[in-house]
Amino acid sequence: MDLWTVETFQIHFNNIRRILFMASCINYYKKDHRRKECDYWDDCRYDDYSDCCDKKKFDHRKKKLDCDPCDPKDREKGKNCIPILECGQSADQPLPTELALTDTPVPLATVTINTKCLCKPCVKIEYSSIITLTGVTDFIDGFIDLKFRLCKKCKKGQKKELQRWEYRHNDVDPGETWKDSFTVTFCECLDCFDEDCCQYTIELIEAAPALTPNNTPRVLYNITNRDISALAACKSPC
Repeated sequence: MDLWTVETFQIHFNNIRRILFMASCINYYKKDHRRKECDYWDDCRYDDYSDCCDKKKFDHRKKKLDCDPCDPKDREKGKNCIPILECGQSADQPLPTELALTDTPVPLATVTINTKCLCKPCVKIEYSSIITLTGVTDFIDGFIDLKFRLCKKCKKGQKKELQRWEYRHNDVDPGETWKDSFTVTFCECLDCFDEDCCQYTIELIEAAPALTPNNTPRVLYNITNRDISALAACKSPC
């Protein structure tokens, strides 16, 4: 078989593949009438046959996305699904001696992560800190209750509370200083792509120390070494 015959056969074979792929795409869209625009990576994951991804149906520039699902380079990122790690920063707002649930929450640490180029991303938030307690009265042991929450705020969305945690310590002796680690994790998986960066914030929503008859705290607290990070990866390969 000469070279010309081989090349001709290869061209015809590739054309047949393209026709079969397009036919399967058309049938796929006919089966799902709810689809108003092409899926982010699902319709663009095929190497050289991204005809299913109609630019008229999905314009990444109009939605101000950094990545184009029909671009081979960005498509490769989604297919490889490289995890994203972001480190946050602690807030420098002073902590109140007491804080009621009806008061304004105090932010402790914040991290922002961009999952635009991940297919059905799962995001894991990890927060750690050191809680220091000091007994300040000389006639009775004290206790303290601290409540925390994790909130999420995306650029075009409303602030949303994701989860709450409670820390309680009893029997803080007068003059005693107690240090304890406080670590929480949270994970959520998304079925779609966020069009904007999302910010995750750990907040202190209540600080309730035991009080003396004069309404002064029997226990003082401080929260130091606050670290927060976000890890995002694909829920499943696209």
